[in-house]
Amino acid sequence: MMLMPRLLPFLMLLLFVLAALNGCRPSGPHRTPAPALTLQQFSGEQISLADLRGRTVLVNFWASWCVPCREEMPVFEDVWRAQREAGFTVLGVAIEDDELSLTSFLRAFDISYPAGLDRGSIIARAYGVIGLPTTVLVSPDGSILRRWAGPVERESLLRALDEARTV
Repeated sequence: MMLMPRLLPFLMLLLFVLAALNGCRPSGPHRTPAPALTLQQFSGEQISLADLRGRTVLVNFWASWCVPCREEMPVFEDVWRAQREAGFTVLGVAIEDDELSLTSFLRAFDISYPAGLDRGSIIARAYGVIGLPTTVLVSPDGSILRRWAGPVERESLLRALDEARTV
């Protein structure tokens, strides 16, 4: 019985690594279409992936209590502000949280890209989210280009956006 508590961290690390490797498969000509999504933004407006066809879209699953989310969201905001005129959009899809905490979080970090709460985690389930943060890069044609399990660093995001331009 004492062996199980010692194995638990190893098993959790193994699951995380496997999830990350699964999300980092190279994209080829037979990329997977991104699941459809419609998000009710905190502003009250709805936005859908179909509305954004022709743009590169970063779909980020997050929560206000998620420490790594706090680290990566300012990066997304900076890149979005710099590249939105070039056809790049970020969608913040919050899960497992309450609206007051989420909107306070967005104000505190000066996040202005479209964001809303995925009530019932319907979108998260469609995207296979098993942990936070999870981020998916969708090409202008609506296919998944890249998936990150865990926080996204600026350099990794910028490389992925450069690759998206060549697709």
